[in-house]
Amino acid sequence: MSHNQADESVPEGIAFFRRVQEVADACAQHTDHHLPKMGKAAPQIFDNLGTVLSVLYRMGACFWGCRGGDHLVEYLVGRSCSSALAALSLMRIGYYDEALSLARNVGEAANLLTLFSRDISSLERWRSHDDRTRKSEFSPVKVRLALERLGLVDLGLIKEDRYRQLSTIATHLSPQTKPQNYNPMAVPTLGALFQEIGVLVTLNEIATAVGFLAPPAAMLLSLTRERWAHLKEAVIDLLSSVGGIHATDLDEVMRALRENL
Repeated sequence: MSHNQADESVPEGIAFFRRVQEVADACAQHTDHHLPKMGKAAPQIFDNLGTVLSVLYRMGACFWGCRGGDHLVEYLVGRSCSSALAALSLMRIGYYDEALSLARNVGEAANLLTLFSRDISSLERWRSHDDRTRKSEFSPVKVRLALERLGLVDLGLIKEDRYRQLSTIATHLSPQTKPQNYNPMAVPTLGALFQEIGVLVTLNEIATAVGFLAPPAAMLLSLTRERWAHLKEAVIDLLSSVGGIHATDLDEVMRALRENL
């Protein structure tokens, strides 16, 4: 049998996209079915995320009235909310690496907003610098160092070890890169395959980043006392429900699972 004859049953063109979507839809249904059964924490995280992201969505969209001005903070909040929602969608269809990459972006925004909320002059510099200077002065590492100088290192922000591990898992390519590798057998996949460990680590990382981002966003956008009280309670519930597997201990967890096979 020739190579071309062997490939005749494999869809190409638009048919390929349709087939990929069918597989992704099946994975999403599988995720939706199993998530409520994945212990106590995972369903709580998912529910709490819905509350916090709903508030962030309204903050980014000027739902309670427009403050005017350049909307830079609103745009950052809106972009972060969209990234978190996209990450959850990717998680549902088994694209865990890509979801974690977006979670890292939300974590970067959380650090940036925290810096702005504690040092308003940094927001003015960020707003006024040209792109080259802004990228240099407000790179993720520079923002983390600025937070350390302000004595905010113990606030539970997205620290260097988490950022580095998320970059290794989901962003930077290396000879050790294995796509969607969240199973004890260490079998890489091309996505759209439900993996419980992938769901758990992704859900925890998205929740952590969103939980860190919400308070400084609320401070910068001057939420009313009632709305801030509601958001604060939701954030506490969200971060309290986070547990289990994180990006920072994923390698250790996977190693332990493989040793017990």
